[in-house]
Formats: sequence, structure tokens, C-alpha cells
Amino acid sequence: MKRILLITRNFPPLVGGMEKLMFNTFIELNRHFRCEVVCPFGGKSSVNKGELVHEVPGKFLPIFYIAACIKSISACRRTRPDIIIGGSGLVSPIVVLLSSLFGSKSVVFVHGLDLVADSFIFKKFFVPTIPHVDFIVANSNNTARLARDIGVLSENITVINPGVEIPNPSAVNPDRLRIWKKQLHIDGHPIMLSVGRLVQRKGIADFVDHGMGLIREKIPNIRFIVIGGEAVNAIRKSNCELAKIKAVIKKRGLEDNVLLLGEVDEATLHLAFSAAELFVFPLVKTHADVEGFGMVAIEAAAFGLPTIAFDEGGVSDAIKENTTGYLISPGDYISFASKAIEILVKSNDYVFQEDGCRQFAKLFSWMNYGKKMQKFIRQIQI
Repeated sequence: MKRILLITRNFPPLVGGMEKLMFNTFIELNRHFRCEVVCPFGGKSSVNKGELVHEVPGKFLPIFYIAACIKSISACRRTRPDIIIGGSGLVSPIVVLLSSLFGSKSVVFVHGLDLVADSFIFKKFFVPTIPHVDFIVANSNNTARLARDIGVLSENITVINPGVEIPNPSAVNPDRLRIWKKQLHIDGHPIMLSVGRLVQRKGIADFVDHGMGLIREKIPNIRFIVIGGEAVNAIRKSNCELAKIKAVIKKRGLEDNVLLLGEVDEATLHLAFSAAELFVFPLVKTHADVEGFGMVAIEAAAFGLPTIAFDEGGVSDAIKENTTGYLISPGDYISFASKAIEILVKSNDYVFQEDGCRQFAKLFSWMNYGKKMQKFIRQIQI
């Protein structure tokens, strides 16, 4: 049985797409291999008792790095892992160093931002080590392209899209959903939804500024629910994105149409997905930032919810054109709004069916993700 050490700064109880990915990677690898993980404090509370979890301080990067190195060296001396996996480019120097010291194969997950982050330190000390890793797992075809741009050989790259939880359609209580909608005063209103960290690349401020007015002109009672908080611990901080969004809402007089709910628990998130009729992903191209995959579009499809997105970054891997949504040319807010209106008013051209969305989402179940990871690991010669 292969022995694996996973090193990551992204792990529950921290919340986010990368945290879900690393948690499920650990769970799926543990089904077939002997896997242990070095992660921030709180990780033990998220896994079953007896699973090998080594906790370190995770809030401040320098402290995390020192502690992760110490814990990882200790784990390597004790178990001599066959494969050392880094959860992102952030830990690639540790992975490369330990793989060299202990003769292990090295694997690093890359997500997009960790390849293009606008940070002198990151570009000087982290990115240059990524091409020296034995195997790279990219979360989308676009991320794989970015990896090739920094010198990673194509034959060393494997694209494995992240998975999603496939919800039980009957899991959301209709009475609770009805009460929640009344509490927010959205009962009887057409609803659009956005979920994700409030960073510039998500394009929420620009969409409210340039797209919401076009939609409200045709659908005056439209409600746009925005779920997510600012990215305080990310490589690239949010730079007061919430304040920008609030300012644009006020400028456009959209206080009644846009609801900012902040971060919510899983149950409330499911209520929002169930209440919405359309998921919007108005991505914008930004300097030194990129949408790696667009996992949330798959989560929306799992609820039978179609998505409209600007075709930026790796989101094209997460949307099946004309089946789970539309990909719009970046910056074309007129076309974006037109497609949104078409879906919301269910015109004769409305082609989306909940079953089609859900069937596509099932392809990205964590079970399928686990099978792909298992196959990938088994192919690594040690």
C-alpha cells in the first residue's frame, strides 16, 4: 500500500473551494492508501478519529511554513512516504525539498492563482519550484495552460476537475425554504444568485454596475442574492471589494434589488440554491488573478440551476454550453443580461432542464473525483 503525505494550508474548518477539495482529496486517498495530512489547527475535528492529522498554526504564512516543515520532516522520518503531495503551489518548496531528502515522488495541486499571483516573494520563491515537481494536478485545462507557461512539461500535467457534493433534492425542507424567503422579502420574486469569495475577479461590482440595470429594466422585481465574504487569508486579498459593491449598489439605486448576505452556513446555502432560478458568474479578467475552475457552477448545476458566465479562466470546464448554461464573451453585459432575462422569464428559447443540469453535475461527484485520483496515484511508479 502506497504511503502518502499531504501538506496543505487549505483544510476544514476553514471554508472555501480549495478547502473542500483538499478535505475530499484526503478522504478519497485514505480509502485506498495510507494517507496523513499536515494542515492548520482544527483539521482533526473534521476527520474521523484515528486518521493521521498533524496540526500546525495556519493564520500567518511564515509561522505556518516553519511549523509545516517541522511536522512534515517528522512525518517523513517516521513513515517514509512514497508520495508527498502539496495542496497548492504555496507549499511546492516544502514538497520539492522533502521529496529530495527522502526519495519520495512529488505531486502539487495548482489552482490558477498560485501560478499568476502578483507577489514578488511568491514569484521569486514559490512559482520557480513548481516546474521541479514530478507531477502537477491542474484543476482545469486553463490552469494546465498556465502551468505550461511557467515551464511545466505537458507530460507532467494531469487535469482533474474538483468534485462537488451532489445534494438530495428532498433535503431542503419546503416549509423552511418558504419561511426563509419571507424573512428576506423575496417570496414571489425572480431570483439570481452568486456564491463565492468577494474578490475582484468574481466581477460582482462590475455586474451590478453594468448588467443589473439592464435586467431590472425588463424584470423590475428581480432580486440578486450575493453570498460570500472577503478573502482575508487568500494569497491575493480582496482589497475592500465589499465596499466597492455597496458603493455601486447605492450609485445605481439597487438597494431593493441586491441582497448581500455575507458568509452563511451550509443549510442556508442550500436554501439559496433551491430558491434561485439562475446562477450568475460574471467573471472579469484581472491583473495577476484568475478563476481556476469554477466549482460553484457545478454546485449550482447539482441543484438543477443553470449558470450564465463570462468565459474567463477555467470556468469553461464547469459549464456545458446549452445544457447547464451559457458562456458569454467577457465584458459583453448586453448579451449576459439578455440571456439572464431569457432564462428568468422562461421564453420560448428556454432550453434548460433541471435533470440535464443534475446529470452533468453527477460527473463531478466526489466519488468520481476519488476514482480519478486513485487511478492517478496508482500510475505513479515508486
